[in-house]
Amino acid sequence: MPLDQAENLRRLVEQKKGNFSRILKHTICITSGKGGVGKSNIALNLGIVLSKLNKKVLLFDGDISLANLNILLGVSPDYNIYNLIKGDKNINDVIFQTQYKGLDLLPGSSGIKEITNLMDYEIDRLKSQLQLLEDKYDYIIVDTAAGISNIVMGFVLSSDMVLLVVTPETTSITDAYALLKISVNEKRDINVKIIMNMVDSKKHGKEAFNKFNLLSKKFLNKELELYGIIEKEKKVSEAVIIQTPIIEYAPNSSFAYAIKNIANLIVKGIKPQEEKDSSFVEKFLEKMKNFNIYK
Repeated sequence: MPLDQAENLRRLVEQKKGNFSRILKHTICITSGKGGVGKSNIALNLGIVLSKLNKKVLLFDGDISLANLNILLGVSPDYNIYNLIKGDKNINDVIFQTQYKGLDLLPGSSGIKEITNLMDYEIDRLKSQLQLLEDKYDYIIVDTAAGISNIVMGFVLSSDMVLLVVTPETTSITDAYALLKISVNEKRDINVKIIMNMVDSKKHGKEAFNKFNLLSKKFLNKELELYGIIEKEKKVSEAVIIQTPIIEYAPNSSFAYAIKNIANLIVKGIKPQEEKDSSFVEKFLEKMKNFNIYK
């Protein structure tokens, strides 16, 4: 997008902004630079563990055009975010109550091309519906698509906490660093935690994190925090095949243990927020409209 068009868009959004109360008080964005790093599995199982800690949780499938959380759960919701954006259904129709008490799902769509390029009026409709979630959930977990699209960066830059999932593969580290770089440049104080996934051992995971953190400190002047190390485990793929969350399929696995540790850190680490001038919904939609990776 040319710079003058981007500036005009920013001005237009500023004119349209209103005063909204804070909608989603505890938003956790789970993202990655590269696909296939286990992000959705982490999001799903983390949501289940938090719900078992008596928290009310909404899983938001932020990969709105290639959804898979419903697949991992083994459910087929009647409606999804496409119906919400098009105005066919309202937020209460679309939210799906899972088999886990306290855990709801806002399903993404799959294979619908036009949803990847939303018009302003569709974004506004989405905002008005999401605002109806005020005070309903303790945590909103957003499972984004991979990459650095405007939708992904909208989620990343608007959340209270970002869990960046990285594997030891060079491509994963490179792409995660690219996402981190853009995030830090856009929002210096962004709250990013790192989860090292699919590592051979705890030692391997720590070494990979140290290398990634060194890059961040050297070139971005930002110290990162390691929030969890998850080792490779055959039971993870087995659980995916039978569409059963691994926290249920193998509750004593190292994966389940790591997710429980991360959940406990989140419960202890995210404190109730002071009321802010703008909500997560407002911030996300503004960031999504304004974000330009080429500026």
